[in-house]
Order: sequence, then structure tokens, then C-alpha cells
Amino acid sequence: MKIIIFGSNGLIGKELVNQLSHKYEVIGVSRSSGDIQSDYTDENSIIRMYEQIGSFDALISVAGGDTQFEPFDQLKPSHFRYGAERKLMGQVNLVLIGVEYINKGGSFTLSSGYLNYYPNPYSMATSPFNAFIDNFAQTMATQMTDGVRINTVSPSPVVQELQHGTVTPKFVAESYIQSAVGNETGKVYKAWNMD
Repeated sequence: MKIIIFGSNGLIGKELVNQLSHKYEVIGVSRSSGDIQSDYTDENSIIRMYEQIGSFDALISVAGGDTQFEPFDQLKPSHFRYGAERKLMGQVNLVLIGVEYINKGGSFTLSSGYLNYYPNPYSMATSPFNAFIDNFAQTMATQMTDGVRINTVSPSPVVQELQHGTVTPKFVAESYIQSAVGNETGKVYKAWNMD
């Protein structure tokens, strides 16, 4: 099984590579390091990545955390455009382009976030994109052919949670792995502990 980890240089990406590489062929991708470099805000860069990799069985995107947090009185249209390009369209394009390369029975796993469930005064340019990604995957799941699945993982901010000991990279990575190698489609895996 060939698994692409897009965003392999991040905290969760490294944990996924560590856990999955013992059993599967793992290809780490990030903007400036990894086995392959690709910028998911650039469609041509995504195409080059897939051309280089060829057919694959699963793509896990742990990118998309690059959004902007501002209070309402400082929000500008540019803050929403920034999130739309990075959090949203980058991941959407990984799927729209990737369907031409994925094997039968393969899977896509995207990252949304918990802020559409627990919004805060600074998340207005972030949380709507989380909800969009969840809905995109749920809708795409009804349209996929050849047994291809698509899910999302809604992770908590692991760096902050680590300070409190409530969520670990391993805990969050388990949801991504379950999505990638399991049988579910159109599911949102909530990888957070808000108790």
C-alpha cells in the first residue's frame, strides 16, 4: 500500500510517517522537505507531485493549518482569501487532481479542525473553512467511484494541547490512520478531547 503524507514535516505528519512506514510504503511531502516537495497552493505543483509519485492508495493531508486569527474589528477580506487558498482550496485540489491517480479502493483524508464546533472570537476567518472541508468530503463521498473513500479528521491544536497533556500526536495520528486504512467514507473523525 502506497500512502502519501502531505504535510509530513509537521508534528502530526512526522508521527504518521513514523507509525505507517513500518508497514506501508510512505511518501512524505511538504513544501520544503520530505521525499517530494510540493506547494498545495499551486495546482501545477500538485500535478508534478502526482506525476512523480504515480498511482497511489491513500493520501493523508495534514496541511491546512496555515490560517489567520484576528478579532472582528481587525478582519479584512485578505484574511479570508488567505485561508481559502491554504486551508480550503489547497486540500480540495489535492482531491480533484488526485482522483486521476488514485487506485481503486483508495482513500483521501483531509484535515478540517475543531473550531467550527468550538468557535472563538478570533476564528472567524478559520472556522468556516473547517466546516466547508467536512461538507466537501461528505458530499464527495457520494460521488466517488471505484470504491474510493474520502474522510476528514478534525484535530485539536496539538501544540497547545501537549502543554496540558490532554492530546498527543499519537492520539491524533490514530484517527488519520483509521481513516486511511479503514472502511468508512464521508466521516468526520473528531480527534480532540474537549472534556
